[in-house]
Amino acid sequence: LTNGRTIYYQVAKGDQGRVLFDALRTFGGLIGQAAGLEKRPLLIWGISAGGQYAYNFACLHPEAVMAFVVNKGGYYDDVGKQGVLKIPAIFFYGETDQDFRIQAITSRFAVGRRLGAPWCLVREPNTGHAIGASGRLSVEFDRAVLSASASAKEATPPVGDSFWLG
Repeated sequence: LTNGRTIYYQVAKGDQGRVLFDALRTFGGLIGQAAGLEKRPLLIWGISAGGQYAYNFACLHPEAVMAFVVNKGGYYDDVGKQGVLKIPAIFFYGETDQDFRIQAITSRFAVGRRLGAPWCLVREPNTGHAIGASGRLSVEFDRAVLSASASAKEATPPVGDSFWLG
């Protein structure tokens, strides 16, 4: 808590999940997708506390997440539903980042993998607490997830379909 308020990555302790769904609903209305943009599966990427948010959100709302990327976050809530273990994810840590972040990320990843989660762990060489080259790999990961999802449905959504809003 900061000044009595919930820190945004602490999804379970505040209304941050609702806030994201409300924002998607509002955005959907603005772009003419008022019927259900907030119900479409999300690809979530975050750096530092944003990575923590991505993981924590996926734990609480696994039905709403297609894939997520944790990029060098350090604190995680243990409030996950089993559904998060079915979501593809990449966990990045920087080789020269602080030890507590490296430990948090690698241990979170290890627990998930022991339970069968389709997660990858990437050590980014010569990188501390920064995006580095992980952004490019994350984009390719998201493309692969979208492609696999479209293939699984045996149909590619038409151009402009809100499925492709990333």
